Amino acid sequence: TPLQEIALTYALDEFGQAGVVCPRYWFIVRDIGSRTAVKVTSAEGSYLSEGMVGLSPDEPQITGVNHALIAGSWFERDDEPSAILSSEMASALGITPAEVGTAAVEVYGTRLRVRGIFDEKVMNDIKDLDDERLTPVDFSMLPETDRRKIVTEKTAQVYTGKVRLQSFTHIESRNILLVPSGLLAGMNGTLHSVALRFHPGADGKAIAESFVSKLAVIVYAGLGTKTIVYSSMGLTSLSGMANLFIPILIAAMIVLNTMLGSVFERLKEISTYSAVGLAPVHIASLFLAESLVYAVLGAVAGY
Repeated sequence: TPLQEIALTYALDEFGQAGVVCPRYWFIVRDIGSRTAVKVTSAEGSYLSEGMVGLSPDEPQITGVNHALIAGSWFERDDEPSAILSSEMASALGITPAEVGTAAVEVYGTRLRVRGIFDEKVMNDIKDLDDERLTPVDFSMLPETDRRKIVTEKTAQVYTGKVRLQSFTHIESRNILLVPSGLLAGMNGTLHSVALRFHPGADGKAIAESFVSKLAVIVYAGLGTKTIVYSSMGLTSLSGMANLFIPILIAAMIVLNTMLGSVFERLKEISTYSAVGLAPVHIASLFLAESLVYAVLGAVAGY
């Protein structure tokens, strides 16, 4: 489910001084369930890509995605008109490693300089902290019920409701085009995740927990050798009981006094019940049932 742009603003405000913040954008069709088809053309031919991924110039500091390059170099600016192709896409478009830096492709009327070529097998092996690929999810592979849920949540706030960790099928890296994050944001791409890497010496655990308590999102944190999943639901605490203890005690005493008065007023009835053969526990049950009726009615009315 896409994040609102305000999520990136929150992350930059919260972590801008503590580490490197990198947004990830996807370009997929608005009609969830239909396959994306982005036509990429060159002087030698054309290729139908199944989506585009917008990554930040600082992404190599987080996932080491630049190690997948077999030719060229990573982006220097987040708005530069350039692209990095998979080796299969470059081959289909007739672009060789020697032509990287001079060759160009066209996407939706925008001319992009081919900045590099990546190995799709290495790219497929690059996983995020949630053990998912960086490529877009193939929503056409999802069950109909999950697709309807995602369509509903596309207009929701940053927090999408009940925490549910789910694994997805992603588009193969050979079928996607990498472009700078800022460029894809301007091409109507949607923000799907925000990653950051803390500077050495930062207290990642404290910063992550502080952030989750302010904004209701699921946060994956790589702390030491473990990945910890934080959610605001896990940090919710009950407070203020000390201030309620005295009023609750007074109310309980008032109710107890009322019930004791009811018992003393009906001592003759109790004697009659005993005379006709009711056991003491049966008589007590009558008064207990009466008090339960008052409790249920009072709780409903109070709620």
